[in-house]
Amino acid sequence: MADYPELRKIIYAILFRGESYPYNPDNFAIDIGAMFGFITERDGQAVVANRIFETRLYNLFLSEEVTKSITYQTGELEKNQFIKKIAERLRDSSDRSAHSLR
Repeated sequence: MADYPELRKIIYAILFRGESYPYNPDNFAIDIGAMFGFITERDGQAVVANRIFETRLYNLFLSEEVTKSITYQTGELEKNQFIKKIAERLRDSSDRSAHSLR
């Protein structure tokens, strides 16, 4: 998908916005989608070829949205800060233990 942004845009629009596109194999994005098996023709329209691709592509787009979301990024930042604090505490504890053994 990353290599074919126009195909990505079409599949995203079909899955999330319910848009329809005429099936035209002369359209590069439609042709590539058909070659990969993501898109097929139904009643003259380009549609996602099957439920497996529909589910996998839907999950791909959703997971990308989640990883780009502010909430996710904030959680990741806070998680990193939490891990740093724990690492600091462990290091301090280790330093105190080593110092008391001397």
